[in-house]
Amino acid sequence: MKIAQAIKMMNYLASVKKASREELANLLETNVRNITEYRKELINAGYDIGYLRGIGGGYFLDGDNILPNPRLKESEKKALLEASSYLNARYDFLNKNEFNVALGKVLNSSYVNKDIDSPMIIDRFPLVMKDDEIKYRYDMISKALFNKNKIRISYLSTKNRISEHIFHPYKIYMYNLAWYVLAFNETINDVGYFKLNRIKEIELLNEKYYISKTFNEADYLDQYGMKNNGEYIPVSIEVSSPYAALVKERIYGKNQQIISVDANTTILKCEMQNLASIVSFILGFGSKAKVLEPQEVKDAVKKELEIMLSINEE
Repeated sequence: MKIAQAIKMMNYLASVKKASREELANLLETNVRNITEYRKELINAGYDIGYLRGIGGGYFLDGDNILPNPRLKESEKKALLEASSYLNARYDFLNKNEFNVALGKVLNSSYVNKDIDSPMIIDRFPLVMKDDEIKYRYDMISKALFNKNKIRISYLSTKNRISEHIFHPYKIYMYNLAWYVLAFNETINDVGYFKLNRIKEIELLNEKYYISKTFNEADYLDQYGMKNNGEYIPVSIEVSSPYAALVKERIYGKNQQIISVDANTTILKCEMQNLASIVSFILGFGSKAKVLEPQEVKDAVKKELEIMLSINEE
């Protein structure tokens, strides 16, 4: 009964500017003293029920929204502010403005301690392309994906060559802190991966496309990245200090195993994708990495080192 009366009181206050206790008591056919109890119940439920004393005073619904205003704990406010600082500091979070507006609405009616320390985010190797340029490409591709419009692009390949493609976007995703689009490429008549910051020019076309019924996203993407980005190779690498401890901190591939040999030596075993990427990864450890297996990777590392040595001897 009390809940039903409180809801009636809230609905009535949503339709008038103000109502006295007597007015509300008559409406609800209850004792005037019960109105104070109903207000407490509504406030505890998250509704802002204000009260003005004196002549012309009374109860009023504080705010335009009749939905309850959530009461955030200090720990929850702190978490939201830290998330804001973290996301705003990242170049790969593209909807910063929309997020900040939404967060402002959530925190608008709550007291926020401005002395809360925000985390410092340092991006050691940020992308050269500005956030707004990446967002422009992201929004264009999102629009094409929603409306099923083809897109024409000028694209810079890993071979440092620019070529033109017409593609049908299937999926926008993030991989290694960079945005990509999985798309059917008319140029090669197959599905491929495109990195957004390598798109030099982009044009939304009027032509429509249809996603093939045989397309299966799982054939191209999984939790480890791009499945068609080279075969997976089982590797075993012996890593020495100071990287022996650091190599334990991350997952580098499928079925990863970390073996602590001693305080100065760690063996990393996992399945990694793309031979060129594997070689680059190993060379990043310098003289502190030794390839145990397979021979294919050993030979590839040796060959790359020989080329590097010959170049730097000139």
